[in-house]
Amino acid sequence: MAGSRGLVGGTNSVTEILLGPLSAADTSLIVRERLGVVDLPTTLNQLVTSRAEGNPLFAEEIASYLNEHGMVRSRAGVVEYNAEAVAAALPGSIQALLTARIDGLAPPDRALLQAAAVVGRLFAPDLLSAISGTSPDVNAQLLAMQALDLVYEDEKSGELVFKHALVRDALYDSLLSGPRMALHLKVAAEVERRSANRLVEVAETLAYHYGCTASADKAFRYLAMAAKKSLDIYALEEAERYFQRALQLAEADPGCVSDLEFADMLVDFTRLLNLDARVKELTDLLERHLSRIEAVGDTGYLVLVLHQYSFALQTRAQFRAAHEVGRRCMEVAERLGDNRSMAYGQSSFIQTSTTVSPLPLQVFEKLGREALQLSDKTDDTYLRAWVLFILAWDYFNRGLTREARQYTDRLLTAARNHGDPRATGLGLWLLGWVDIFDEQYGHAVAHGDECIRTALTPMDRSIGKQVKGVALALTGKLDEGLAILRPLRNDLLANDWRYNLSGTDLALSIATVLAGTFSRGVRLCEKYVHEQEAAGYQAAADWGRINLAEVYLEMLSSEQRPPLQMMLRNAVFLLRLKFSGRARIKRLLQKAGENTQFSERGILRARVEFGLGRLYCLQRRTVLAKDHLARAKRVAEQLCADPMLARINKLEQMFAGRS
Repeated sequence: MAGSRGLVGGTNSVTEILLGPLSAADTSLIVRERLGVVDLPTTLNQLVTSRAEGNPLFAEEIASYLNEHGMVRSRAGVVEYNAEAVAAALPGSIQALLTARIDGLAPPDRALLQAAAVVGRLFAPDLLSAISGTSPDVNAQLLAMQALDLVYEDEKSGELVFKHALVRDALYDSLLSGPRMALHLKVAAEVERRSANRLVEVAETLAYHYGCTASADKAFRYLAMAAKKSLDIYALEEAERYFQRALQLAEADPGCVSDLEFADMLVDFTRLLNLDARVKELTDLLERHLSRIEAVGDTGYLVLVLHQYSFALQTRAQFRAAHEVGRRCMEVAERLGDNRSMAYGQSSFIQTSTTVSPLPLQVFEKLGREALQLSDKTDDTYLRAWVLFILAWDYFNRGLTREARQYTDRLLTAARNHGDPRATGLGLWLLGWVDIFDEQYGHAVAHGDECIRTALTPMDRSIGKQVKGVALALTGKLDEGLAILRPLRNDLLANDWRYNLSGTDLALSIATVLAGTFSRGVRLCEKYVHEQEAAGYQAAADWGRINLAEVYLEMLSSEQRPPLQMMLRNAVFLLRLKFSGRARIKRLLQKAGENTQFSERGILRARVEFGLGRLYCLQRRTVLAKDHLARAKRVAEQLCADPMLARINKLEQMFAGRS
């Protein structure tokens, strides 16, 4: 099988071409050309083609083996050979054939190629000369190896390449472990010496060769360097392979690395796990190793690790624990006092405060401005994007959609300017949620789609799906929305992204009501409110209360009666709602209205006021209804919340008609 693989729109695109074995005629052609003869005797032809089994590499090596061992000769165009001798001597596998060819080399040539095999499939003659110690005339030996068709010169680099990877593997495997390790050490030391001023460029090579020696300290150093290099260009899978190998070394031999070097590696590894939102792995990793970082004292490394730790705990909906870690992060940063640490510390504290301990608006804005100014003084593009994100997210939780949108726009602009795909994903799904709060569902679907298509990380793509599913459900496209949200919920649980369950679970409960299963939908919404409150996320709980009150209001005030079958199926629920619904609505809205995190000029407060206005309208308490509608209208006008304004105007026209 031959294939090509590339990254297209964030997904792997693979083209596969299945190649069957060569025909007997094609195999014979390869052997004839390699032997330099026009034709093969029938018996020899059958023997060679049957042993090659349609494998072109095996056919080439069989011909080379017969030629080198003088088992086939051409005299005056006639091929001479001993059929029994050929059949007996010819190895039965490609590996045995290659081993036999290698064993037939002169000892100095075999030793030289073994050293080359340690360097790699591609090797530079001058490097080989420096580490082999086999002959003063390496170039002459290599020319002879080229004549034997074991190696060839790469036209682009001028270096030599083993003809087949299996040739290199056979040579490498023929070395005993001691000499092999010694050669790896020589290669590593020579490459390190030659590249002293550009070690990052050869970090992967040094990580490999030192990793094959007993030099665990240097192997760790270059594994960590190669991992960071890959991480910086978002080659996440490659970066993780290096990180895992470095971690294994450090766990097997803690003394091979200093605490500060280990902390440096751990910062980058946790950043990778953050990008992939592998939050359980991140918390497990830090629970094993955080004490080693803390033992060093206050360092920038500790600030960054605590930042990643608080993110992981927050994502797992361990809000109180996350806030405690966020507080520690800021305290360490304040003791250090440098711009980067302070910005990370303040942003972590703000992010975790948003859920369980919301800061007063003025305090939040002051701290947020400081964090943003500090981040602007660094060259950390991730940090600047992160601060913009957490400020937008805090404004969003307060219902201040205008400010949330402004900071999200700044985040997306920064993402474009710096070519930062992670920031783009964050900005797109956050913008989609702001659209949902502003009831711009078409825009939300578009932003969700763009996020799904372009986001770098699995988590950001999942939230893009969430945004799209919620928006579709709220526009009445229940089947489409539920087809996205139901499997998505399972994915969120599987990854322990419980923070992100909040939007999905609330949307699923409302969608269940809209689908006609009133009692179950209401129970799901009440369960959602209870769970969010128990976790300490009061804003989400009160958002659920507002939505549940709006569901009740629609049921009590709708001029369109549900189909008879739906009414019969929900008869008991509707009967109870008729007698107790108004009291439930009032309790729900008053409780949500007590939330001091909801800004007086935010959309969530406006929804509370509008809901109370509708309730008093149902109760024909006109003065109270007009008062609450007027409050809602002032906010809606400031926010340009046209859908809400249209509903308010409709109620005001109804009042005018009554008068």
